[in-house]
Amino acid sequence: MDPRFRRGNLVSIVKYISDREQVSNSEIAGDLHMSMPTVLQHIKTLQTKGIVEETGKHRSSGGRRASLFTLKKDLAYAVGLDIKRDRQIFLIADMLGKTVYSCTCEVPYEDSFAYFEKIRRNLDAALTASGLQRGKVVGVGISLPGIVDVSRNLLLQSHALGVSNVSFQGVERLIGFPVKIENDANCAACAELRSYKGNAVYLSLSDTVGGAVFVAGALHKGDCFKSGEFGHMVIDKDGEQCYCGKRGCVDAYCSARVLKAAGGGDLNTFFARLKRGEENAANVWRRYADYLALSISNLRMMFDCDVIIGGEVGGYLKDYQIRLMELLGQYNKFEYDNGYIKIGKFKDDGSAYGASLLFREEFIENLFVRPERVADYSVM
Repeated sequence: MDPRFRRGNLVSIVKYISDREQVSNSEIAGDLHMSMPTVLQHIKTLQTKGIVEETGKHRSSGGRRASLFTLKKDLAYAVGLDIKRDRQIFLIADMLGKTVYSCTCEVPYEDSFAYFEKIRRNLDAALTASGLQRGKVVGVGISLPGIVDVSRNLLLQSHALGVSNVSFQGVERLIGFPVKIENDANCAACAELRSYKGNAVYLSLSDTVGGAVFVAGALHKGDCFKSGEFGHMVIDKDGEQCYCGKRGCVDAYCSARVLKAAGGGDLNTFFARLKRGEENAANVWRRYADYLALSISNLRMMFDCDVIIGGEVGGYLKDYQIRLMELLGQYNKFEYDNGYIKIGKFKDDGSAYGASLLFREEFIENLFVRPERVADYSVM
């Protein structure tokens, strides 16, 4: 077999397994359109090299039970860091995407060396607390609220952090790991839509409102890296002041800050008051939900695909999804089925989790082309 074709098969199999907790040979063969002898040969190679291990057997009502395979648990790990205005969220995940450790550090952002030194110290503390060896960590993905040029590791502009043209290239030397940066909503979207193959729009409702657009399972970033900046769509041209300087932006009406302000600065408190039927919380929610429904309807009209709602507020919306659909009926007169609305599974840690995924695909590719990165894993 041509070595390049063989390598492509191996990469495809490892990626396939990494997207699932455990798989059988027949599932690999069927979904990846490979012959069973080819799959058996490649699985044996991956087992020999310590990349894949057998994890059990399929349940069966009769006949021989099929073996199940997964990636070796301690194959490698990646760190996700979500930088927010007032805190740093660290999350460590393995190559199956399972979270093995997470923590939040209350650190207000500032554009200074001292701030990045705090990142180094907090990262070291997280790795120590997790019990992982530094040599098993392949990189640190950093999630940022703003417009990001990933090719240059450059934060072009962030109204939320109040900075522009901040380079993260020096952070690699400071923390001792490879670094990749990405927009926070893009990271959260990748967390929610991992392995998604269709079209979708992701709407992030956190301290700022953001989003992402997936076309055929791929993230669409736009010509100037601004795709998905839904928080700055204007829904009332004479409306409330937005932190970006404009008036009537979605962010001014639908960010988590709006609800936190009515909950003493805490979302849990706000939704507890709402469930108790407190009048002020009910009034704030009624207005918030109306603007949210208007924003979702606009997204549906523009993209005509599923709309996934995530972020901090998204984690609370399961109990209010029916009411949200009723409000959507007032704005969207072209369809009666509001099943296109999906509620995300992540709350505050979605961006950090998505940032941890930034190194996964690169690591899998490098298993078969740069064996020095992972000792004894070369199969070529």
